[in-house]
Amino acid sequence: NDDRDRPDMLRIAREFGWAIRKAPMQFRCDRGVVMKAVKNYGLALEWAHPDLRDDFDVCLQAVRQCGMALVFASEAKRGNPELVTEAVTRAGGALEFASRELREDSGICLTAIRTDERALRCADESLRENRAFVIKAVALNSRVLEYLEPALRYDPDVVRAACGRSAIVKLSTPLRRSRSSTSACGKNACTTKLHRQLSLSDGRWPSVAPRMRAIDVRWP
Repeated sequence: NDDRDRPDMLRIAREFGWAIRKAPMQFRCDRGVVMKAVKNYGLALEWAHPDLRDDFDVCLQAVRQCGMALVFASEAKRGNPELVTEAVTRAGGALEFASRELREDSGICLTAIRTDERALRCADESLRENRAFVIKAVALNSRVLEYLEPALRYDPDVVRAACGRSAIVKLSTPLRRSRSSTSACGKNACTTKLHRQLSLSDGRWPSVAPRMRAIDVRWP
């Protein structure tokens, strides 16, 4: 519990970052010790002194080890674009803890969605309802379809964008499948056929979201 213990505390923090939870406050205020701890275990940021949770370099080291450590950064640092981008690159769900201004930033939100489709739920409502943004999102990660409102989920352009990126597309039970859907010789032809096969028999697109099922669309 004095400075003579610091070398031992540095060694422990380097190997067992979570151990600073039980460390005396003098070591949780020690920038060197905390840096070693968060480099080993990002979530150790929770037990750092508040002044260090407002330290950009400490927070950056923490989110590089674990993106979700963003939740323990100070409010000011959760509004830092560089820090938040670093966090959502590693854990898309960390977008939930970003400031409202950054949850309205399409670039940061798309970075998060690329990592985790569920991050769409954390984006600002204005982006979730923006058709152009949604098309970009499903092109990056087709599993985003599952989290869209029906009006966008069954939009032909949105579905085409999703099919161009991944082989797995979630569709609803009323949508019928053509036997020739996988017989096309190219991606564009397959997408065109998929557009036709996803429509109802009278050509309408569903306006509600019934029970979901998965259709595996395999490119030739």
